[in-house]
This record gives sequence, C-alpha cells and structure tokens, in this order.
Amino acid sequence: PRPGQRSLAVTAYSALADARSLRGELALAVTEYQRAIDALAAMGRGHTLQAVGLLNGLGLRLSRAGQTLRAAAAYAQGIAIAREIATTDVGPGIEPNYGKLLVDLGRAREAMPLFERALASASERGHVRAIALTSLLAAPAWCAEGDLARCSMRAPMKPAVEDQAHPDPRADGDERE
Repeated sequence: PRPGQRSLAVTAYSALADARSLRGELALAVTEYQRAIDALAAMGRGHTLQAVGLLNGLGLRLSRAGQTLRAAAAYAQGIAIAREIATTDVGPGIEPNYGKLLVDLGRAREAMPLFERALASASERGHVRAIALTSLLAAPAWCAEGDLARCSMRAPMKPAVEDQAHPDPRADGDERE
C-alpha cells in the first residue's frame, strides 16, 4: 500500500461501521470497528487516542447488541490505552459509556470514579452537553449506592440535555419554522 492508504482504510472501516450501526446492522458494525482497530494496530498505532475512540465506538455497538461483557472489555481497553499514553484527554464519551455499562452490570461503585473524571473533564472544557449527559448517566450509580442527593441531580439536568439535543433553529438566525 502507498503512504496514507492504510490510514484511509481505518477511516473507511470506521465510517462503514457507523453507517452499518445507523441501519441497525450491529453485527456488521462490530466487524467493521474490529477491522479498523486491527488495521490501526498493524500500523503501530494501536495505542493512540484514535484507538481509544475506535474502542469506544466498538463498545457502544457491542452494548447495543447485548454483548455487555465484550463491550466492557472494549471500554476497559480504551481507558487503559489512554492511561498508558498518559493522557487525561480521553474525550467525553468512553468513561461515561463504560460507567453506564458498569451500572447496568450491577457494579455502580466501580462506575463512580469514571463519572467523576468525565464530569471534571467536561467542566474544565465548559462542555455543557457533556456535563448534562454524564450527569444523567451517572445518577443511577449514586441511586444504587443510596446517595439520594447525587441521585436527584438527574432531574435538573434533563432540560439541559433536551435543549442541547433539540436547539431552537431560530437561535442561529434561521427564521423558518
């Protein structure tokens, strides 16, 4: 392959995985994510932030397909890579996604530090949507552990998430209705 072709292949596999996922073809999406991860590793880039992002995508699709243990392994691998390359910038997705899965698996106490780090990172960045979404995903962990004050944070965050998910089109000067 010529320079750049293998990198382009990783991008193509990832895009195809996303398209398959949107069509509800989760098994095929998982296959394409795994191809992208394998291709990245073959280039010696298996321990990069790009790999972390691909592992997050793989974990999401595995989780949606009901393969929770494989999803947990993908998330854990992504977080381990992020720590190995000594980055605190794991993005707003993988830690809360893994945390939610741990809560679903009855491991709420293990999920709490993931949510805390994700909330701290989102707060540092001023990423309102990530703060709101992570708070929503985190609330059940504190509910499961009996911390009702943290559990109740879920209700005030719901409108903020909905506002971010469905912004008013007129806010950008668009007068159409």
